[in-house]
Amino acid sequence: MEVLRPGGRVLLHSLAAEELNGSVGELQAFHEDKGRWAVIVGNAPKLLKPGNLKAIDAIDPVKASITAEVLGEDIFMRICHFLPAAIVTATGNCSRNVHKQLKESISLWQSLCYSLLDEAVITLHLAASDGGVYADQTAEFWRTLFRSGYKADAFYYEHSLRQRCLHSSELFQQHLDGAVYFELRQKVLGASGHTASALKDFVVTVGGWRPWSLRIDLHVAVLDLKKMTLSEPSLASGSERPQRRLRHSSCTVCPGNSPCILVLGGCNDKTHDPCDGLQTLLFLQLLPGCTSGDAKLTELTESADRLELNWKKVPASGQVPQAIWHHAADSFSSGKKVVVFGGDIPPRDPEFIFIGDRAYANYVYILEVDSQRWERVQTQGQVPHWRSLHFGATFSSLTTAEHFVIMGGCEEHLEIFHGGRPATMRGYSLNLSTLRWKRGATRRKGSELFVPAPRMRFGAQRYGRHLLVYGGHGIEAIPEDEELLVLNATDLEWRKAEVANEASEFGVAPAAALAGGCVLGGVQLGPRGVCYASLGSGLLRFDFCLLEMLLAKGVPVTSVHLVDSQYEPDAQGYMRHKVALAQFAAWFSSRGVEVYVHYSLERYAFEARRTSALPKMVLQVDCFELTAAFDQEVKPTLEEVLELGGLYCALTSREGASGAGSMGSTCAWAEIWRLIPETGRMKMESLTCFRPGDVRGIDVDVDKPLPRVAGCFCLPRQTLTLEKQHSDRSLPVLKQISPMVKENLRSPPEKLKPMAARDPMDALPKVSDSEMPKAFAKFPQIDWDQPVNKSVLSKAVADIVKKEQIKDTKRLKAALARLSKVYEKQVGPDGFALIGKPLRLNEETRFACFCMGFH
Repeated sequence: MEVLRPGGRVLLHSLAAEELNGSVGELQAFHEDKGRWAVIVGNAPKLLKPGNLKAIDAIDPVKASITAEVLGEDIFMRICHFLPAAIVTATGNCSRNVHKQLKESISLWQSLCYSLLDEAVITLHLAASDGGVYADQTAEFWRTLFRSGYKADAFYYEHSLRQRCLHSSELFQQHLDGAVYFELRQKVLGASGHTASALKDFVVTVGGWRPWSLRIDLHVAVLDLKKMTLSEPSLASGSERPQRRLRHSSCTVCPGNSPCILVLGGCNDKTHDPCDGLQTLLFLQLLPGCTSGDAKLTELTESADRLELNWKKVPASGQVPQAIWHHAADSFSSGKKVVVFGGDIPPRDPEFIFIGDRAYANYVYILEVDSQRWERVQTQGQVPHWRSLHFGATFSSLTTAEHFVIMGGCEEHLEIFHGGRPATMRGYSLNLSTLRWKRGATRRKGSELFVPAPRMRFGAQRYGRHLLVYGGHGIEAIPEDEELLVLNATDLEWRKAEVANEASEFGVAPAAALAGGCVLGGVQLGPRGVCYASLGSGLLRFDFCLLEMLLAKGVPVTSVHLVDSQYEPDAQGYMRHKVALAQFAAWFSSRGVEVYVHYSLERYAFEARRTSALPKMVLQVDCFELTAAFDQEVKPTLEEVLELGGLYCALTSREGASGAGSMGSTCAWAEIWRLIPETGRMKMESLTCFRPGDVRGIDVDVDKPLPRVAGCFCLPRQTLTLEKQHSDRSLPVLKQISPMVKENLRSPPEKLKPMAARDPMDALPKVSDSEMPKAFAKFPQIDWDQPVNKSVLSKAVADIVKKEQIKDTKRLKAALARLSKVYEKQVGPDGFALIGKPLRLNEETRFACFCMGFH
């Protein structure tokens, strides 16, 4: 009996249309509802009954068995290596003898795996299976790997490999038990805006945002999947030293016969200046440590104990942007060509005209690697909008031509360190032969197809016939069941990946890179709740009372960030601060509130971005340093740290005691700023002036110049006397705050470990007898039983931090008005804000501020 199978050739006969009899067609699929085969005859599909079809290339089972015996296993298997996978599997069904030989052939299944999967992915699975010692000697391993890679239907985190890599790497071995170990991990692996590329048995991470690093050249870390070690190779003699960068692209190419990594574009993560664009090709070679940098690329061998990096900077010709970032690139044609799509280009660049209107930017840039020549080529079909912060990868199945698949990102022009509204995750595929785009479907047979939530800054990699997508972030939180996704690169249909276990430490994070089956870098997701930050926290008593008010009102505070220059370990009097911090942490960490310490505003901003704990609102209460430096330092920081659409609310006296100002020195100014999503810039939405005794305040034109900020706030003696008379309604003590921003960041932020003790004395660090009296003389113990004024201030603050008020300017202004009444009660006759007992430091004092963020 003849067997009809998809892909088989058939002879048409006994048809009413006599002109078709004798024609040869190709079977496509059997339609059970109609009982007919779809057959391609010429270029036209036809539905025909099985009785009208005769298989002309079916393999006779008897002949197949005899052929296998006559040819011998080695010759027969060698022939199978040249056949398409579909024919090989169909052949195996013709004879038990053939089936057995095909099933047990190690070389056959191994070759199929290497044609389907990247070499790095295969090495990773070998390492996960008994260390790769015996796995590659069995056909079962290769069959299972091929089947899993072909379907891509189930994944799991291999925790043992991660631990083996972190503990066996020479880089970490000397510091496994100390805090230096975690600091090293952060310095080597911590990054966002970086790239990861698989090169043979290695995964190479390049660049990224690393504010703690003082080096000026481009950072590279190499993960050896065969040895399971992580290293930071040094530069070979004669190597170029490309500048540091982030949000560039990288891919594996093969100039000549030398596989290496190509890095394109990006921006300097320190200066934010664009790096050279596509006209500069940066080739990264991995060399054995014994090879000189000016030698030709040598094949990496297992005997090489260490690696060296050799950068080569090669100029390219053609029509390309002189600067580009946020783009996607990948190689094709066996590493001989590179395609680039999307990205941001400076408006002054001549190439900007071609992508200025992103809806009609139907171009890609293609590089001939060996000739170092670019060409801007026009595409057709269902062209996607030009993108930024998206992902793109080339793809070639076992049977189809090469394609370039993109998804996600943002359709807006973006400056560096800015984001926008995420674009759809609907997939687009560009045929690299015809340069025609195809768009993934969203409906099939009247039903909706699954399309993931929009996102950007996600990790992704090619995985057999699929693209594996990891993490990312959008306007809304990414659903938990969409943290790992699979896109069929052929039909562009999505499905949720099944993951058998959970990540070992940080969970699924945005801004990570994915290559060779390894997730590298990214930002840690912050806790869901309210993140409280105090800038210039000083003695902590104000923060203690305010936090108690918020917790009493049911505000879900989950973390506290304390910022003061005196928290730097090298600062004078640091030990006294450490005593107070230990008391503070002991009280709140036992209630599930994590406490972090930073010694500069820039350091806090970095931590907020690194952990993705971006505040939705910042509230400042009369802090001279921040008000004075608003345009130069605070506003740019807010544009980097705030969530899009987030608010900045400031209640300040501005001129304070200076006695100047058209509306009097005791006026309080309430400013409401919003981070506009379309521009990524802060814009004032409301300005209200509260005079002493005002209930509602006076709305002022937002374009009206504000009073200048006084140089200092002098504290005359009569103010101290007044404070003593009204001590019953004053808030706890605040100390003078120092300048918030420092250029040199010498150590990472200190995280106070959660302490179980409720008694703050149990959490005190060991201090010498001579230091302890000084500590408590300057910073007395917190009186935990001290009554807290929970009247107007607590209600105002609790109202402000309610999520539903974020977009309600009127309600927010009313809450600020209530807060202004508290502010007014603390203003003396000369216009000085008396918050608690002012410290008498050189006859001057400064005011405090606090900010809160929702997640």
